[in-house]
Amino acid sequence: MVASLVGTVSPVAVLLAGAATAVMIACYAEVASRFTQAGGTYLYVRVAFGRLAGIQVGWLWLLAAFTSRAAAASLFVIYVGEFWPQATHSIPRFVILTMLVGILAAVNYHGVRAGAQVSNVFVVAKLLPLGVVCVAGAFYLVATHRGVPAATPPAGAAAWLKAMLLLIFAYGGYEAALNPMSETKDPRRDVAPALFVALVTVVAVYTLIQWIVICVLPDPAHSARPLADAAMILMGKGGAVLIAIGALVSILGYLSAGMLTGPRYVFALAEQGDFLSPFAAVHPKFRTPHFSILFFAILIWLLALIGSFS
Repeated sequence: MVASLVGTVSPVAVLLAGAATAVMIACYAEVASRFTQAGGTYLYVRVAFGRLAGIQVGWLWLLAAFTSRAAAASLFVIYVGEFWPQATHSIPRFVILTMLVGILAAVNYHGVRAGAQVSNVFVVAKLLPLGVVCVAGAFYLVATHRGVPAATPPAGAAAWLKAMLLLIFAYGGYEAALNPMSETKDPRRDVAPALFVALVTVVAVYTLIQWIVICVLPDPAHSARPLADAAMILMGKGGAVLIAIGALVSILGYLSAGMLTGPRYVFALAEQGDFLSPFAAVHPKFRTPHFSILFFAILIWLLALIGSFS
């Protein structure tokens, strides 16, 4: 989509959006280094601008969190349907969604360390296919002397603004990582380097993928599945399957991270007195906001079951 907007300079757009994101991340790192409680953006806004602003940010974030996680769970079933067509039927869909949300909720219920470890596994698993494409693409471009894409006409200001909007969205999510800070060892010390290491990693992967796709595909702007199409050229049918599996793992990673960070937002609202007090309960053994985790999981499960993309 970015290539269709700004053409062959789209890798530059990726880098520019990364630089803009770095400014926002620097602000988050500065503010987060002053807190040890859960809540992330909600907490920071509440302290800086008052309770009303904090509640507005908190509830809007939760609305986005519930609906986006439910949409991702539904999307997971759709992707499974690519390998097993019956997955989208009523009973298999019910079973898949129940197991998907239930397992992630159970892992996070039993401890933040377990939840973080599962999330980390998915992060590595979804980076591996992209890393394979990056390496294979680099060798392919060197061997075929196609490292410079064909020039396209310069894009206008409107196209650049649309591209930046897409890319800023693509870089989003770092703010959610700050929600469970009350369960980390030393958030004041660790937040800033963690955020910037994550940003550098993502900028590198995004830029390489963008460069490889626009160099490998003859018309990437009009490809419905550009990454899979590029992988097909680089590695044959196995490459396309690898990317499809990577998409499934990516959705799992998104849901896993959401189950780790989302309930802590509910917990933070209750802890500050802006939601019902039972949601601030902490499990006596596992030290997790167990009531908020169950509430978050059940609502996502219900939304995914009754909702659709139509």
